[in-house]
Amino acid sequence: MSRPARECVARIAVAVALMAVSTGCASSTGGVAATPASGRSPSPSSAVRTVFPPGATSGSAVGSTAADPGHGCLTVNLRVSAANLDNAAGHSYEQIILTNIGATSCVIGGFPGVSYVDAGGRQLGAAADRTGGPGMPVPLLPGQHVTGVLAMIHTGIQAGCEEPYQTAEAVGLRVYPPANLTALLLPGSGPETVCASPSVHQLQISALTR
Repeated sequence: MSRPARECVARIAVAVALMAVSTGCASSTGGVAATPASGRSPSPSSAVRTVFPPGATSGSAVGSTAADPGHGCLTVNLRVSAANLDNAAGHSYEQIILTNIGATSCVIGGFPGVSYVDAGGRQLGAAADRTGGPGMPVPLLPGQHVTGVLAMIHTGIQAGCEEPYQTAEAVGLRVYPPANLTALLLPGSGPETVCASPSVHQLQISALTR
């Protein structure tokens, strides 16, 4: 074999050897990872997250609120009184007055709960219906007061309250300050004939204002 032929055979042998090495590397476990058949990278699993409002913790009751007795006007720190305003056809009007007799300021607002009561403390008629706008919170310094207007419908002009047996004697008004579960008693000037049935609405109260 001539020298050029031997050199050609040697080059072919080297090329064949290099191809074998390359094929072995591509199929080894240390080679490049194959692309998924779908052609897309697998998406990471979604993490479950619980989102709380700013400032809340995982132990917070989301959406709940708590009363703040340090700012709201408590019944024990209030005095109730009244002033006559006017009489109209079938109606009387009084100003219900709540005064801060506590040693610190507080905030009050909204509608008081008002109803007639008899000498035994039993409610007579329905509790006062709310009338007018909701009002705004009012800060009260010691000695300051807020007022609401109470309208009282006279007996004899409402269904369920036309006959004497449908009435009873009220000795005063029971007044719940807003956001309180303890009431104040506002005695009347004397026994007053009112509607006895809890289905009869004979009182209306406005929101408290300065």
